[in-house]
Amino acid sequence: MGGVGTGYFIAGGDIFRMEIDEVRYVHELVRTHPGEMTRCDITNALAAYTGSSNIAMRHYVWKAQAAGLISPARRFVDGQSQRVFYPVQ
Repeated sequence: MGGVGTGYFIAGGDIFRMEIDEVRYVHELVRTHPGEMTRCDITNALAAYTGSSNIAMRHYVWKAQAAGLISPARRFVDGQSQRVFYPVQ
């Protein structure tokens, strides 16, 4: 399972401690997914991967974004704005 590797990324002048396995998993998930992924899609998949709750997984989405691995965009579905993520690398 995840959580074995811990590293430090510098983003925006700050240093973030992050569990490398989970952050890489988020990037790989977004990179290989055939369609757009919302934060809920990512956290649900990550929760299944780690065996943790999806609420506990939200910070990995933010950390992957802070590390420059994924990037958010807005889309509109039925008049509602929704944030989806794309791989940067």
